[in-house]
Amino acid sequence: MHSCADSGTEWVSGATGEKRVRIIMNLPGNNINRERPEAGRSPSAGRPVDLVHLERQTLGSRSLECEVLELFHSRSEIYLQRLKDAEEDKAWADAAHAIKGSARGIGAWQVANSAQAAEDLSGTARAAGCLAVLDDLERSISEANTYIETLLSGNNRNASPDAAI
Repeated sequence: MHSCADSGTEWVSGATGEKRVRIIMNLPGNNINRERPEAGRSPSAGRPVDLVHLERQTLGSRSLECEVLELFHSRSEIYLQRLKDAEEDKAWADAAHAIKGSARGIGAWQVANSAQAAEDLSGTARAAGCLAVLDDLERSISEANTYIETLLSGNNRNASPDAAI
């Protein structure tokens, strides 16, 4: 076992030999000690929103998680429309980049990958391939936003941040 006392992390081996990181955070009134899989191996990484990643990004604050999810839900639709309306490569790339960054922030990996594909298109390649890329991005944003709506409504306890994390 490797311990990093200054950083509040500790490397441990799980029952099956996988490497895990135990994160220890001392906050006023809250002591959080949760084991997390190594980076890139989150148990919720297959969902439209990686809730373990979201929890790390928000330091476990449920109210901040909800606020960030609400922002993504509203802003993703705005930037998707900007992408559809883009006539120049710069406007296209800027809208795709904004979607990619916000998707990575909440752990919406499929949205981020689709937005990266859109951001990579320019010139004649954009003219030739933008419809397929837009369809893929629109589908992944819709899937993520539907999942976010479920999380925020509390209708599905298995999908909620409280139950999943």
